[in-house]
Amino acid sequence: MAPRTAHPVAAPLSAPARERSRHLFLRWHATLVLFLALTAGWWAPPLGAAGTGIVAAIATLGTLGIWIPSIARRRGARAFRWRRLPWAAFGFIVVVFASCAWSPDPAGVAIVGAGLVALTSHAIFVADMLTWGEIVRALEIALRWALGGAVVLAIVGLWAQTEWIHEVTDRSPLLGLLAVVALAVFGVRLRVGVVEHASIERILARIAWLVVAAALVVRSGSPIAFAAAALVGAILTVALVMRQQTTPGGRTRTYLLFAALAVVVIVAVRIANPGLLTLRVGGAWETAWTHLGVPGVVVAGVACASFVWRAWFFAVDRPRWDARSDRAFSPLTLAPILVAWALPVAGAAAPLPLILWGWLLIVMFAFAIKVAPVLTHPDRAAAIGSPTPTRGAPRAAEPAVAREMP
Repeated sequence: MAPRTAHPVAAPLSAPARERSRHLFLRWHATLVLFLALTAGWWAPPLGAAGTGIVAAIATLGTLGIWIPSIARRRGARAFRWRRLPWAAFGFIVVVFASCAWSPDPAGVAIVGAGLVALTSHAIFVADMLTWGEIVRALEIALRWALGGAVVLAIVGLWAQTEWIHEVTDRSPLLGLLAVVALAVFGVRLRVGVVEHASIERILARIAWLVVAAALVVRSGSPIAFAAAALVGAILTVALVMRQQTTPGGRTRTYLLFAALAVVVIVAVRIANPGLLTLRVGGAWETAWTHLGVPGVVVAGVACASFVWRAWFFAVDRPRWDARSDRAFSPLTLAPILVAWALPVAGAAAPLPLILWGWLLIVMFAFAIKVAPVLTHPDRAAAIGSPTPTRGAPRAAEPAVAREMP
């Protein structure tokens, strides 16, 4: 018989893993930057040019103040990946500044160029400092703030007859397009919660936000938002089907099948409503043509096309770095491709989304994919409390998304 002892054999109790305050502040700043970009079309008009410039300068200085010391301290495997930078995006910025020589509004183009520099800095900062799970979660929180603010303004607008509030909430196409992006991100986060066996409260909360986003899309009454939502749903369906194909022949047949279905849908819509497909393609692309000319449109097209190409195979290719080909897909890999297909529709509607938060999301996801092109599930890169996340290195045995603190 074993003797009684006061010394247990179990491991001593310890506090659960928690994130450092410095990393929590980093995530908070990244979320705030994303929120400011997503809602710039709302808060910039009341503040005016001077107020908008001050807010943008403070946010940019904050980003650089956090980012530059971090880059200077990192060595070895954690050093900044200079070769992975989105050079096509930089080329577009160069074309923007060069177009001041022939643009009918050189001062306006210079201001846009300065804004693109600031947005590009924020985008690369977020993609470099956060893991994939943290990036998508920060975007989810920023979208929650934006949509929640829109709902509050809509309620206030029932009593306050303010022109600014009604411009934000009443049948706003920009709000509808923002809600479409939110549908994609919230859906990805809901799937992550299901896979990670999150609590029922968190699952219900994410479903509730999905309902809010869908309601705002409907309330916007924007045909462009409806078209973007339908396109995002179609791309999600194709991506999920492509994930099930294990041979090149199967993928080829799937591509041909969905291409044929797309042609049938376009012809049917054309016959049912001849005027629907005769809408003039304007917005950001027309603005680029007017002020930047052929070089601007070509470089912008190359930047967007390269991002869509990488995002597509990031979503549909099974993660592998050795002979194993049965590793699980990560739900996070669907976020870039869904956002990628919503943004061109937004750009055709108005220049604001693609120039502001659209450009930030394109550069952010493009750089994140180039830095970490392999993302499986489970993955240790986003482990909570990890001060030195290893980006791009294949990991296993821990959750792909950090457990959220209550």
